[in-house]
Amino acid sequence: MPHGEGERVFGNKAFKASRSPGQALASDLSGVGAASVREVVTLTTVHKTYGSTDHRITALAGVSQSFLTGTFTAVMGPSGSGKSTLLQCAAGLDRVDTGQVLLDGAPLHRLSERALTKLRREHMGFIFQSFNLIPALTARQDVELPLRLAGREIDTAAIDRVLADVGLAERGGHWPAELSGGQQQRVARRRTISRRVLPSLLRRS
Repeated sequence: MPHGEGERVFGNKAFKASRSPGQALASDLSGVGAASVREVVTLTTVHKTYGSTDHRITALAGVSQSFLTGTFTAVMGPSGSGKSTLLQCAAGLDRVDTGQVLLDGAPLHRLSERALTKLRREHMGFIFQSFNLIPALTARQDVELPLRLAGREIDTAAIDRVLADVGLAERGGHWPAELSGGQQQRVARRRTISRRVLPSLLRRS
């Protein structure tokens, strides 16, 4: 895959760039005041390996990357190049070996598992490749789930509007098995934004 300045490439298990895509994006933002643009996720010299000493796999080798508010970032690369590992570390789903990860200033690499769980539940959204809908919950209940786990009040009318926005007004009472793949994806997207979140991290799709 051809690449140039400002692009991040995962070849040889390491980013190769002289300028952050976040910096490039900042100059391309239209309709967003400069003062409102800030780094919401920042990775600095992050290393992550898997396996034993004899069979060690380097997934991330000194990655430094920032993601800005009001932007959408696509992480691209061949299978096994570290894309999922990058997202998992950025979201606090996986611990880095060395380096630091900041989410809106919070040091994910220093938080306890309990604190990480609370932060993910209240401030982050995830859309997984397999959607991860709960088989025993209806579409409406799945969208409500993050709110219930956070102990927040459920606004039924608001949930209905969220589903209606993606053409699922009549499908709220259906189980995941009764929904098409596209409908399941839309439920997963609605679940992600059913409460106010900071970044939404989309797993590979």
